[in-house]
Amino acid sequence: MEWPVCGRLVWVQRFAKWCEPLDKYFSDNEKKRISDLALESCYYEGELVAVPLDLVQGVLYYREDLMKKFKNSDEIIQKINNNITWDEFIKLRVSLK
Repeated sequence: MEWPVCGRLVWVQRFAKWCEPLDKYFSDNEKKRISDLALESCYYEGELVAVPLDLVQGVLYYREDLMKKFKNSDEIIQKINNNITWDEFIKLRVSLK
């Protein structure tokens, strides 16, 4: 399964069998205050079993003038701007050699 770079979490799936569903403890309004992407990673088989207490986000900076030197630069930039996964990022690096 490929996850977005910012959503590659394994802990929820690993420990979900011991978790109590948490939906009854949080209103929809409370859940709306949490980042959708972070909250999405807290569901297992359709049930909320975790709550994100911390969110670490990475940022990738690139120089567009350097990217434009590659023959498929528009495709590369589009992938980077649309949640490229680590697997795709590594394949991209190998293809640019």
